[in-house]
Amino acid sequence: MVLDLRFSDYFLHKTVKSVLLASKRDKRSKPPYQAAVKKVMGEKFVYDEVLSWKSIVYSGVACDSQDRVYIIRRTHLPAILVFDSEGNFLKSFGEDLFEVPHGIWMSPEDILYCTDIGNHTVTKLSLEGEVLMTLGTKGQTGAPGEPFNRPTRAVEAPSGDIFVSDGYGQERVHRFSPEGDLILSWGTKGTGPGQFTLPHSIWVDRKEWVYVADRMSGRIEIFNVEGKFLNQWIGLAYPNEIYIDQHNTVYVAESGLGTGEPAFVDAGRVSVLNAEGETLARIRSRISHGIWVDSKGNIYVTNLILGITKHVRKTP
Repeated sequence: MVLDLRFSDYFLHKTVKSVLLASKRDKRSKPPYQAAVKKVMGEKFVYDEVLSWKSIVYSGVACDSQDRVYIIRRTHLPAILVFDSEGNFLKSFGEDLFEVPHGIWMSPEDILYCTDIGNHTVTKLSLEGEVLMTLGTKGQTGAPGEPFNRPTRAVEAPSGDIFVSDGYGQERVHRFSPEGDLILSWGTKGTGPGQFTLPHSIWVDRKEWVYVADRMSGRIEIFNVEGKFLNQWIGLAYPNEIYIDQHNTVYVAESGLGTGEPAFVDAGRVSVLNAEGETLARIRSRISHGIWVDSKGNIYVTNLILGITKHVRKTP
């Protein structure tokens, strides 16, 4: 099924100026986890913001090497929608593949990894929609602690190994070989180091450190590839997704829900962190769920209720 659509059908071309500044300390009282956030003064970022107010649920977003935009649609005929960088609709695929798609990730070689929290699988795809590999058994959860029970995101490490956050049904991370053989799994339920209370996203950087967004605990945990706990960054407002660029700048989509602060419930945000987890800057982005940054530094954020927001990077 090919839909004759344009980006403008999903994006209201309402442009507003948004200035992303290094965060200054808020004088209001904050929950304890908020107080632990490290803050540094950084450079100023300026974006034009293009907003969509459509109610179709867009769960995740990724860009390929040509900055084409791949949006995973969770409801209303689940599929992947593809647009060019100017917002022109190109194609869709996966209408017969997904049940409740959730996470999407693009490799430097333009290979897609998609998780499905409805049928408990991870699918590796070409940009033409060809299925290259499937991990898990459709419609079946794994045994406790085993893959998968509503997996949230799958990514490829520089080594070629595949890492999966898993997920809504259990608190685990799984590591697979490039051929899809399970190497190891780790994680238990809890708030201590190395534990999870909803591993919602995952990323592996160039050092082969594994970053896991532990959403309900408001933190990102960092491991080596053997599952050894290394560090954690706390003080995040329901971190849903992680993106790390070639400069080791970390972008975190935070929904803000459940933090106890009405401003966050209303707004949500994107936090920009350095490699040490220090907050360089923040931008308001309502109910943020998925995130990607293209080659020009433009930020795409999916919002489960509002659709998607594009923050166009302006040259200083």
